[in-house]
Amino acid sequence: NNVPLQSFALSPIFDNPLDHPITFTIPNDMPSAFVTFTLTLTVDSLINPVGTGEYVFTYQFDTVVGRPQILLVDDDGGKTYETRFSKTLNALGRPHDVWDKSAGSPTATDLLRYRDVIWFNGGQATHGTFTADDIAAMKGYLDGGGNLLLEGIGAPQQLANLDSAFVANYLHATVNPPVGSSVFRGYDVHELSRNTVYEMSSCDCNGQENVLTAENGGLEVFYLSGFVSFKDDTLGSCGVLYDGAYKTLFLSFSWEFLNNKKDTLIARTLKFFDQGTATGINDEPNDGVLPSGFALRQNYPNPFNPTTTIEYSIGADDNSSRAARTTLSVFNLLGRKVATLVDKVQSPGTYTVVWDGQDSSGKPVATGVYFYRLTHGTKSETRKMLLLK
Repeated sequence: NNVPLQSFALSPIFDNPLDHPITFTIPNDMPSAFVTFTLTLTVDSLINPVGTGEYVFTYQFDTVVGRPQILLVDDDGGKTYETRFSKTLNALGRPHDVWDKSAGSPTATDLLRYRDVIWFNGGQATHGTFTADDIAAMKGYLDGGGNLLLEGIGAPQQLANLDSAFVANYLHATVNPPVGSSVFRGYDVHELSRNTVYEMSSCDCNGQENVLTAENGGLEVFYLSGFVSFKDDTLGSCGVLYDGAYKTLFLSFSWEFLNNKKDTLIARTLKFFDQGTATGINDEPNDGVLPSGFALRQNYPNPFNPTTTIEYSIGADDNSSRAARTTLSVFNLLGRKVATLVDKVQSPGTYTVVWDGQDSSGKPVATGVYFYRLTHGTKSETRKMLLLK
């Protein structure tokens, strides 16, 4: 935002520029961003009076500040499809890290350092890339409240063969036999998929896109279509979304082979993942339209150290969600209450609260998994968060 960091004068005879470093600091929990630094040097000559600034030199360089919140898990068997994802994420202004799975699988702890994970297999339908360790890592990540985009032709069948319970209970889908198609449409059921038509380029894995059926609260958002010009020729669903204690988007087609609107799909997915992220610190109602339902959202950042923000809503159109006593408490794995963040009568509205990682006596709590529970009148909801030091 064109914020000047420092300005100072140097004597060309007596001062060493290395004695005047330009420094800046950012909070540990600052969301990452691409920034441009501009350094302007104004130099006086030794002949004319000081301050004339006869020579001006300007230097610019780009860098990333803050810790990236997105991780790409590169599971494409040595191909270079990660460059396609990186190009799109860079264009969207979303800094990210890349985990090359050829060097080993990430653990749940590795994944939990990121708010969003995109795991892709490069359309390797004919040979397995997923392992039991991969599934264990994804389970731990989702149990910690993460957001996962898992995609790739052949990925659903590989995962179902390894652990069908993981597919049903964590990805909220059932895997069915493949139906050949190169056109994918969005159902008009969610903003992520509404009014979208994607076409896939030819590859050696065409025709192996599994049909996915939503299970256990999942929502079918994309379907296989036979022709670009016909909207209603549904061959079966190929994308299942889940929005609960964690968020997932499970696709049986490969994003990296799409011909069109690739940026749109990633942008909408990240927007879906980021919805509900708290942006302020306020235990009074936020301004704006009153919410229509009771909701406790995932804390952000998660995992966190030392502070995290929790947002929740009390609906205006729910008879049981009127002004009533509201409590927001934090519990450890043993079920013991460690902190009370809210305990007051509240009316319908959206609220944000920050927890500083301390218990009720003001002592920092230990690294580990914690639960936070919102209760308003007769309603309650609980979510999980992870403190990493």
